[in-house]
Amino acid sequence: MDVVVIAPVDEYITYKEKYQSVRHYNLRLLDRDSTNPFKDILLVLELVRRYKQIKPDIILHFTNLGRLLYDKGIREFVEAARLIKKQRKDVEFWIVGELDAENPATIDKDDLVR
Repeated sequence: MDVVVIAPVDEYITYKEKYQSVRHYNLRLLDRDSTNPFKDILLVLELVRRYKQIKPDIILHFTNLGRLLYDKGIREFVEAARLIKKQRKDVEFWIVGELDAENPATIDKDDLVR
């Protein structure tokens, strides 16, 4: 089985030396601080092109790794995931991150288990 990662190359990409069999594709259009929906559309198109090029058997896609804050659109993500799951039973959505008790915008733990 091949393992492929599509992500920007930055200081967090440390596996490349340890796991040389992992194929890494740079994600050029990701702007972590952007709130521009047009940039987001371009990013989605870049991902679609990569997926078509690579043709993976399984896609495990993370769109939010980090602190779980309402400001980052977690509510909207969950609602969109629910709508898609109603139409497509063969997809999964994961939320990966940590709760930040010091931040007033952190997600309520009860919201995670609904």
